[in-house]
Amino acid sequence: GEVVSIAGKELSRKGFRFCRFCGRVQKQNGEIKHALTCTARNKASTDNLTECVYLYREFTSEAIRFLLPVTTFSGSERKLHSFVAALHLGLKRKFKGNIDHLQTTLADEPVPDSNFRKNYLVLYDTVPGGTGYLKQLMRSKEPLMEVFEAALEVLRACECNQDPERDGCYRCLYAYRTSFNMAGTSRDTAVALLDEIVKHKENLA
Repeated sequence: GEVVSIAGKELSRKGFRFCRFCGRVQKQNGEIKHALTCTARNKASTDNLTECVYLYREFTSEAIRFLLPVTTFSGSERKLHSFVAALHLGLKRKFKGNIDHLQTTLADEPVPDSNFRKNYLVLYDTVPGGTGYLKQLMRSKEPLMEVFEAALEVLRACECNQDPERDGCYRCLYAYRTSFNMAGTSRDTAVALLDEIVKHKENLA
């Protein structure tokens, strides 16, 4: 199927075909089991089938877009994955509850009159309409900085800091890794990134 961009990812999916009369879907092997009362049940003509159909779901919600500085994140998945895990750690501390509805994805957009692209980390609410969590963070810069500071406090205080062989654990960062960053998360990297953000918070827009 045609490649389309959804939530920052390139997706390629084949559409499906179904009978115009009974609505039964055609299987991958071309077979279709029509309903017993279907008028096209004994006809082999493809005229009884729709063209390829795609189903999409669209809803409005809330999102925050973080511009990822090229000098900091370019070519470093370890830094990105560590930052994402630390962000979710801080969100959990800030809201003191279930934050599974808050997810992250990557997105980019072209820079006008240039071959370069801006890369963003998008934090979005999967609940249609949004839960208001992200609105709370954007009322001023203080609530968002509280998220980063809370994560930094946990990472610095964690017992795994006492073991020179460990660079994070499930009491601090590992519990907030996602399926795509399981192998590339570092407590020390997250601390360095968050420390830089907190130090320059007065310069943030």
